[in-house]
Amino acid sequence: MSTTYPGPLLSVQDLTIEVAGDDGPVRLVDGVTFEVHQDEVFALVGESGSGKSLTVLAIMDLLPPGVRIASGRILFRGRDLARLPESEMRRLRGKDLAMVFQDPMSALNPLQRVGRQLAEAVRLHASGLNRRQTADKVHSLLAAVGVPDPEGRAASYPHQWSGGMRQRAMIAMAMAHDPGLLIADEPTTALDVTVQAEVMDVLAEARRRAGSAMILITHDLGLVAEAADRVAVMYSGRVVETADVHRLFTSPAHPYTAGLLASILGEGTAGGRAFAIPGAPPAAAERPAGCAFQPRCHLGSGRDECTTARPVLTLLPTPPADADGPAPFAGPAAACHFAGESTLNLLKGQPA
Repeated sequence: MSTTYPGPLLSVQDLTIEVAGDDGPVRLVDGVTFEVHQDEVFALVGESGSGKSLTVLAIMDLLPPGVRIASGRILFRGRDLARLPESEMRRLRGKDLAMVFQDPMSALNPLQRVGRQLAEAVRLHASGLNRRQTADKVHSLLAAVGVPDPEGRAASYPHQWSGGMRQRAMIAMAMAHDPGLLIADEPTTALDVTVQAEVMDVLAEARRRAGSAMILITHDLGLVAEAADRVAVMYSGRVVETADVHRLFTSPAHPYTAGLLASILGEGTAGGRAFAIPGAPPAAAERPAGCAFQPRCHLGSGRDECTTARPVLTLLPTPPADADGPAPFAGPAAACHFAGESTLNLLKGQPA
């Protein structure tokens, strides 16, 4: 069972991630701030290239070569992960921090039996277990995530498992030591709808037993609606909105969030066509001077503020019932000069 920690379990503060470019450093993730609290599911959503996966790879200290944290803090239970030596991070990864990667087939070694790979993860932070105890632990982990005949299946190779079963094996590996924080990066990609639901149920049950918080990285807003407590929406390397899941889906404050919702909820434009956000996100080295979303935005058209001034993430007014909620950035916030306008109506071509 995970240890309870007072205050936010994870606090990411003004995180900036850079890579070298032809004309100097390029910011891939730019000033990202959010908190994750004990036992909650916090979702990071946005289009491909928005910086979701890079942000969580920085938390795990698994950034690819050439990509580095330029500034900011990543506080996990009060310790700044961005400044820990690699030896300390190795003690945390897999034990207190764990990750389920997007593609279980590439995450598992095709030349090793599944049980052997789980045994390696078990022994990494429990070196005192003998061979029999390790095998028993592996079998119990597989049984806990719903793998039938765990003893027999542990002797199989990854290619002999279906995609959904391989993802269960990855969840079992991640939960081997009851981590305080579990990161799931697109855990249901390429799975059919029934298997997606099964995998999410397995994740929820594993979290419940361990008392773990979870960061869910996904572009599937339907999955977010069902599984998340709070959400941060990322666009072009920045967080543009954060709110509890109910508020985000019923009262989106940022036009990008509203556009994402309109595109999946069957909302039509004034001409009766299905809605799609026009254009594409800018390349990291070519972001406009003001709001990065402005070239695609209905609200920003013809407004000087949107082209000249970068909006900052600002707390939004909350109803009286929410006044006693968590500290700043746990409450609703948006990075938009005109966040108070009715973005869903504007997107549909109706008056605000």
